[in-house]
Amino acid sequence: MKSELQKWLNIASFIIVIVMNSLVATTNLIGGKTTAQVSDAYPTLVTPAGYVFSIWSVIYVLLGVFVIAQTLPRDGARVFREKIGWLFILSCVLNVVWLFLWQFELLPASVIIMFLLLATIASIYTRLGIADLLPALKGRGFLLVRGVWGYVSLLWGFSLGSGLRPVTPTPSSRDSGLWVLQQS
Repeated sequence: MKSELQKWLNIASFIIVIVMNSLVATTNLIGGKTTAQVSDAYPTLVTPAGYVFSIWSVIYVLLGVFVIAQTLPRDGARVFREKIGWLFILSCVLNVVWLFLWQFELLPASVIIMFLLLATIASIYTRLGIADLLPALKGRGFLLVRGVWGYVSLLWGFSLGSGLRPVTPTPSSRDSGLWVLQQS
């Protein structure tokens, strides 16, 4: 029963993340700005070009593959759900919390949530033994393993690569010497 509940909560969490990300990316309903406008307000030397963020389309497609695959009536799907436990749902909650903090420009808090999200993804990565899975891909569970591996690896890499992204100067801290990556 726990696994069935988790399956449906995974689906609901995924839908909420997609809806929230779509809202903040395309409207100013939350915080009065789009995510791009907030990002543009805090330029840094590590800010990627706008087109780089299209990687999120790939990440969410792979996440969708995982969400669909984990619903399949196979033991492999159940085993993956059990290994991940509630971490996937926690990652979705943290994603949504981060969006709100970012949209309302609560940058220090958004950084804390970003690192908690990173730790959650690292925990999923570790629990699944993803680094050990790739050589063992011999047709079994290909869709599920590749979907999870692709999602977690891309998100892990993007989170590491953009982990400093929200660590940007606030108007009151520009001269504090703490924000060495700011763009002049």
